[in-house]
This record gives sequence, C-alpha cells and structure tokens, in this order.
Amino acid sequence: MKKIIITLALVLSVTIGYSQEVIELNEAQVNYNPVTAIAGKGNSFSVKIKEAAQGEFEKDPLSFMDKYFDINQVINEIGNKKYQSYQVTFRSRKGQMNAEFDNKGNLLSTYLKFTNVLIPYELKNQLYKDYKGWAMIKNQHIAKGKNGEVNSDFYRITMKNGNKKKNLKINSATLNRGEVAFN
Repeated sequence: MKKIIITLALVLSVTIGYSQEVIELNEAQVNYNPVTAIAGKGNSFSVKIKEAAQGEFEKDPLSFMDKYFDINQVINEIGNKKYQSYQVTFRSRKGQMNAEFDNKGNLLSTYLKFTNVLIPYELKNQLYKDYKGWAMIKNQHIAKGKNGEVNSDFYRITMKNGNKKKNLKINSATLNRGEVAFN
C-alpha cells in the first residue's frame, strides 16, 4: 500500500511538472497621453487636457505642448487643405493657451492665461514680506511669445486688506534674478 501511494505521488508530480507550458508574450507598449480630445473646425482645433495632467500643463504649457502634441500629425490627418496657419487652443480648468502654427508645423505665436494658479516661491515670499495683513484673492499668469520664445511673462495679483484692494503686476523675468518689482 505504501508503494502504491508513493508511486501515485511520483507519477502525479511528474505529470504536473510536464503539463506547465511556457507562454511567451509580445512586448507591450504603454503610452501615456494626457490629451483627452482634439476637436477641429477648419484650421482651428481645441485640445482638452486630462484632469490628472492639468498641474503639469499649467506649470509649463510650452513644454507640455512639445511633449504631448504633434501638429504635423494633425496636419497629415486633415489632408491637403492648403491652410496658411493652424490655431490650436489647449484648455484646462484654470485657463488656456492659444498656439498658432504655420502650414509646415512651425510654432508662430503663443498666448496663455491662467487664473488662480500656484505662484512661484520667490513671489510668494516677497508678497508675504511686503504685504503683511493682506490676502491674495486672485491671480493671473499671462504670457505671450513668438517663434517658441516667450516675449512677455507676468502675473496680475489682486490683494485685499479689509476694504482696501491693490492690483499688482509682476514681471516674471524679475523673479529669476531674485528680485521682485511691483507695478
């Protein structure tokens, strides 16, 4: 009886061992694209940004556009329409960026405007020092550029202290030099 049980166990283990088949899978491509939809009419297109990626978009819209959007793919998909330029609007819950491309896919100009975004650390500290007792109730980040270069980049900030309000305009170029000039 002991020999029969040992023999059955041995036969069972050998059978299970050889019944395991190795399955080789093909390589899986995983791509992340934070653009949810592209809608177009003529040479104007609207791009909606996924909620999870909006912080990345608002922090550096030009880099975001370079990384996740290909105007040449859009031009190829719509066919040979002979448009001189293409208008693309990227939208998030805090604002938008408008970009104009020529018919070869070169970036001609950009304009962005975001409301109530996180302001740079240097600006936050300077506002705290210079406006004790004041509260920031609204801010806007506005930038304009041509040919992929930013020409104008500034923040409009509304401060409030009781019944008093102040509107400030701060040039972003002064933040990089460690100084903040209020207009």
